[in-house]
Parts: sequence; structure tokens; C-alpha cells
Amino acid sequence: MAQPRYDHSMAGLGEANFEKLRTCKVLVVGAGGIGCELLKNLVLVGCEKLTVVDLDTIDVSNLNRQFLFRKKHVGKSKAVVAGEAIKRFNPNVEVEAIHGNIITNPLFKVDWFRGFDAVINALDNVDARRHVNRMCLAADKPLIEAGTTGFLGQVFCIRKGETACYECFPKPQRVVYPICTIRSTPSQPVHCVVWAKELFKLLFGDASASMLFDDPASEDKSSFGEACAAVRTTTEPAKAVGAALAALCDAEVKAQLALGTYKTAKKVPTPLSSPELTEGASSQPPSTIQNRPADWDRAVWTAPQCAAEVAEVARELLSADMKERLGSWEFDKDDEASMRFVAAAANLRCRVFHIDPLSLYEAKGVAGNIVPAIATTNAVVAGLQVLELLRLVEQKCILSKERTSLAEVGRYTYCQRFPTGRKCELLQPVALEGPQPTCYVCRNATIPVALDTNETTLQTFVDVVLKKKLGFIDPAVDKGNNGLYDSEENARNLPLTLAKLPAGGVVNQTLLCVNDFQISLEMNIEIRHKPNSDFDEKANPERVDILTGVAEEAAAPAPAAVATHLDFVQNDENAGPPAAKKARTDA
Repeated sequence: MAQPRYDHSMAGLGEANFEKLRTCKVLVVGAGGIGCELLKNLVLVGCEKLTVVDLDTIDVSNLNRQFLFRKKHVGKSKAVVAGEAIKRFNPNVEVEAIHGNIITNPLFKVDWFRGFDAVINALDNVDARRHVNRMCLAADKPLIEAGTTGFLGQVFCIRKGETACYECFPKPQRVVYPICTIRSTPSQPVHCVVWAKELFKLLFGDASASMLFDDPASEDKSSFGEACAAVRTTTEPAKAVGAALAALCDAEVKAQLALGTYKTAKKVPTPLSSPELTEGASSQPPSTIQNRPADWDRAVWTAPQCAAEVAEVARELLSADMKERLGSWEFDKDDEASMRFVAAAANLRCRVFHIDPLSLYEAKGVAGNIVPAIATTNAVVAGLQVLELLRLVEQKCILSKERTSLAEVGRYTYCQRFPTGRKCELLQPVALEGPQPTCYVCRNATIPVALDTNETTLQTFVDVVLKKKLGFIDPAVDKGNNGLYDSEENARNLPLTLAKLPAGGVVNQTLLCVNDFQISLEMNIEIRHKPNSDFDEKANPERVDILTGVAEEAAAPAPAAVATHLDFVQNDENAGPPAAKKARTDA
């Protein structure tokens, strides 16, 4: 029975449709920037059966936009705290909050997804989006996707056989990096680069504006605050920097481990050796070596070299002629000193969290592509996601014996920074694309893969091509009726090169069938031999090309005044979808 709190929903949907909405079982994946807005919206319109999943814990840097969290929640599960918070918005809601990884947790199998009427994504990375997309296709459940990049955003729906899926179109090659989980659980080099930029601000810029800054009024002090503050006033930069790095990369890590911060982390961080850092800070940094090689900026520095480079930058910025600028320094990727600092500090952070470190050259490329999260954009796209859910209920796309095709009623809505189009709109809805015949996920199309069959081992093929690039979890590889690999058998084949595998080997134009029963995905892969010497080692160190060839064929040109899917790429709060845009139509 509807209550007064639901009068607005009753008026808009009608009693029958509202009752469907109230009992609709909705899975929300992600409880961050968009997730907080989304959960609040869902309970306020009357959704009473929710499940929320998120693997992250709350960090102080989340508090400026993820409004369901407070300072007292720092270090706790986002899913659990968000679940508790939305029950205060609506005591009638039944919410199951799960702190776990949507990709690796054995609970989240296809049958589990089948238990929901709709799935809504509020994720911050492509891998998780790709996985949820595949699970929803396998379970035949509608998925409502969303993404934001700064002031830009988009919302769209996916359903098996009715619309294009998340992987129907290749992702834009322009890269924009996340700005999330920087302090708590970095998993990519970019997270460490952002952390290093905040450390630069803490030591030489506006310290109070750094996310690493200790609030003087707070009783919860970090292990590194005092040591970092001492760098500003020191007359011995090498000694002070060594102590600060030891506090950041050793003492603070040990303190967080003792608190259980990383008990659910896939990779538990390892503290660096304090003596290695303090002694390294007094050694010669790579940037001052005479007759250094021309490509010195492409080398990855050791931990002592990184400590030495940080100390060298401190010496430069604390020198007498630079002292007056202390407190006003801002990171600039084109400033050699600040870039060296960030590259070195980021590499130390990478080593703590078992992340592949970057060269100075690589770090500079990452540092120039960070887009901030905008709370307002998150709120807009979360609202649009709920409107799409209401549309699914009202138009009988879900919870109805006679199912309406989502392609007929769904919309792909763009959120623009400036008014565009003939009506000067900020929100632009377009018709959804249909499934693409070239999609290897929802259409089982054959995907060509180019590599050196004489040099590439089966182990590399499984790890790099299947798991890393194509998103398989537990693949099984067959050539005709011959099994070449699965996780339980054929391990003896892993060290062999593809050309030397049984059943005549895998050579040019060999067709392989790859199955992953965990995500109900089957894919045909055509191997194309390409000698390693034909690859650009710096641009493609893995020496593998996925030859989808879809971008030029599938994407229809859009009017110049209307943003296309290529304008939207993934960032902190959510990646945009890989869908092509049709000419604009009114909703």
C-alpha cells in the first residue's frame, strides 16, 4: 500500500506501475560519486528492494561529493555505510549491502544476477563495467549505464538482443584517468601519480588544500604529517626528505596494515625500507648524472634513486632564491622540477602497492590527463538513470508478461557542459543503437588478433590477450576438437610458443574458440601472425594488436554542434559508454 511519502511517484506512474516499482529488485553496482546520488534517488521515488555492491572503503577525499558519508565513516565500507544512510531517508527500504569485488567475488555469478529485475551501474573503471555488461547479457537483465567526465556525462540502457552492449564499439583511444581511491587503495599507476601531486602540494604548495593534509583540529593524525611539515623549514633537505619518505612509505603503511585497512585488498601493500629511503635521499639523483644517456627519462628509477630525486627537487625549491615561493608552488607537468618530483614519488607509491612503476616520460603523460569529478554532473546522470528505470517499468520493458523492446523506448542521453543544438539543450536524448554484428561479446563475432606465433607463449596469450585485453576470467582455449588450455588441464602447454602447441600448433589464420563459463562468454579468435620486429616496442611493448576495425565502420558522423560518444571517456566517477551516436532525435 502506497504511503504519503510516495504521492509524487503514484501521481506520475499510476498505482499499478508504482507497485511494480516498489517491489522491483534493483542491483546497484558502486556506491561512490554517482552511487550515492543514485541510491538516494531510488529510495525517494519508492524502490524498496535494493542490493548495493562496492569494494572500496571511504576515504577523506570522498567526503566533498559523496554525501552519504561523514568523517566518522573514513575507513569503513562504502556499500555498508551507504546502505545504512539510505534507510534513514526511507525506513521502508530493504537493502542488502555487500562489501566485495563484483568481478572476483564467487557470489556474483550469472544465477545471482538473474535474481534482479534491473541492474544499474555506478562504476569507476572499464574492467568492472565490461564484466557487469557480460553478466547482464548472460542473465538477460537490463543494465542502466552512466558515466561522467568533468562536466560531461551520459546515460544509456543495454539489453541482450535489443540494444548495443557496452562492448559493441571500441573505446576512444584518448585516455583520461581516474581520481579515486588515491589515498586508500591505489591499483593503477595513475592513482600513484595523483597521490604524488598531492604530496608535492603538501610539501611546497598550499598544504591545507592537499588531500594528504592533516586537519589540526582532528585527533586522527597520520604517521607522516609532522615529518612532511618539517621539510618546509629544514636546512638539510636530504635528511628531512628521507624522514618524510620513511614516514609515508614505511610507518604510515604499517599503521594502516595494523588497522586492517587493506584486509579486503587484492594485493596487500608492502612497506618500503626506511634505511633504504633515508640513505637514498643522500645519494646522487639520476637527473644530475653527467653524460647520462639520451633516453634517461625512459628508465624506471630504483627506490633509492627516487628518494634521491625527491631530495634534489627539495634542495632546488628550498634554495635561497626560491624560498619566497614556498607555499605557492603548483604542479605543472611542463616544469622539470615538479615533474621529476611527481615521477619519483609516484614510483615509491607504486612499489608499496605492487604496481608497475613508470618512467619519467610515462609519468608525464599520465599527469597531463587527470579530470576532476564534478558533484553536479554526478547528480544529473544519477537522476537520469532513475528516470530510465521508471521508463522501463512504465513501458513494460520489465515486470510484464508482454515485454516491450528496450530499443523502442530507451534513450541514450548526453549531458553537455554548454547548451547545444537548435534548442540549446544541456541534455540531449538520442535513439539507442542496436546490437552490432561485429561485436564479439553480444554477437559472438570473430575477432582477429595479431601477434608473433613463433615467439608468443600460450602463457602470454592467456594472461595478456585473453585476461588483460579481452576480459576473460577463467578461459578455456580449443582448436577444433583439441583442447589447448583450461585452468584444470593442459598446464604443460603454457610454456610452449603458439606455433609449437599440439594439433599442428597455432599459426597464421588459425581459428581458436575461447569459452569462459564463469561469465557465459564464448568467442572466436582468428590468429594473424605478425613478427615482433614489426611492432613498435615503445608504443606497443606487449606486441599484441586486437584488430576489431569497428571504430571507422560503425560510428556515424554527428552534427558538429552535437557531442558524440568520442567526447566521453572514463574518469573518476564513471566511464562513458563505447556507443556510436545517431543523428539527434527528440525524446
